Amino acid sequence: MTTLRVLRLAAAVAAACAAGAAIDVGAAEPAALTVLAAKAPAPPWPPGDERGMTNTLGEATTLRCGWHLSQRGARTYEASFVRSNAMPKSPFANPSLSKPKPTAGVPFSAHAFNSEAFGLDAPFIDPVPNGLLQGKAPPAPGTEPNLPFSIHHYMLSVFGIHHLENLNLAAMAADRVWTSCAMVLPSRDKGAAGAVIRPVAIGVPGQR
Repeated sequence: MTTLRVLRLAAAVAAACAAGAAIDVGAAEPAALTVLAAKAPAPPWPPGDERGMTNTLGEATTLRCGWHLSQRGARTYEASFVRSNAMPKSPFANPSLSKPKPTAGVPFSAHAFNSEAFGLDAPFIDPVPNGLLQGKAPPAPGTEPNLPFSIHHYMLSVFGIHHLENLNLAAMAADRVWTSCAMVLPSRDKGAAGAVIRPVAIGVPGQR
């Protein structure tokens, strides 16, 4: 991004924030931002696309996030659970156990280190009747033929929508934060099908 582009974007953010400065806390985003967001690319994506909903990231997303970040009374919400043996987990996962390993030393040095193994998976969003995964029960009623995990299929393969499972949204719901600037950063694992994330949302409580 060129310096001129950065300056123009910063000016646009300032203008959007100024437009919303007189709006009461909890109001919706300024109309100009809503119009800009409507012009962002939309799924379904063409065959071979691997970016999915990240195709929508750009000026509109930056401007909208800037508005939420600048609002008086905006709060930061941790949208993940603390990873522990007691956190919610998938009923089909192995027992959630954290297994500390004995302290070990580094050869030819005075350093020591501690490590642990942690066997965890979160609940997922497709309906799974009892016995389905064992081949003892049919898919849930209303499921498309041959696609018992159709939510995964369409959201991931067709619309490129990333699944954020096991989110902690209780505080945001209690504060009536329906729209926010959300940042989700997974680990940069090449070829991985999933990763542990720490989503953080910044929004104004008491939205209508």
